[in-house]
Amino acid sequence: MLAGEVIIDHNFYDAAGNQEMREITDNECLPFVQITSFQPEKVMPAQNLTKDNLYDYLIQYIALKNIFLAVKICRWFEKLIIRRPFAQTKPYPSVVQVFEQQIVETITNIKSSLIGFWTPQSSRELSVAGCHLHFIDFTHKTSVYFIVI
Repeated sequence: MLAGEVIIDHNFYDAAGNQEMREITDNECLPFVQITSFQPEKVMPAQNLTKDNLYDYLIQYIALKNIFLAVKICRWFEKLIIRRPFAQTKPYPSVVQVFEQQIVETITNIKSSLIGFWTPQSSRELSVAGCHLHFIDFTHKTSVYFIVI
């Protein structure tokens, strides 16, 4: 099951593609979660980043081969193409089926955060290999599960 959880500022938000974003209560269960406190060891300028060049940008500063890395990008974005899967119910569809039916939209001129994790290829069974990012605007009203920038 895929869900659209985003952890930011010590709050948990559910952002299923076909529903309003809502704060998750303390008694709810999550199918999977990655958490960090975002205490940066390095802070770098984030300019001209795209999904295609993010890896090359990060390896200039950090050896990514066999580590997990939390990433947070805060800035004004001219354009984000975002995608959100719908909430699923049993029997759960395959990942391919989920992404065939997801919401895809373009957001322009927005101040927001991209948060996520770099997962090494060797750990692809645990999480999405490569950089897996979430988006949340600063009003906490819009969020997505995956992002394409």
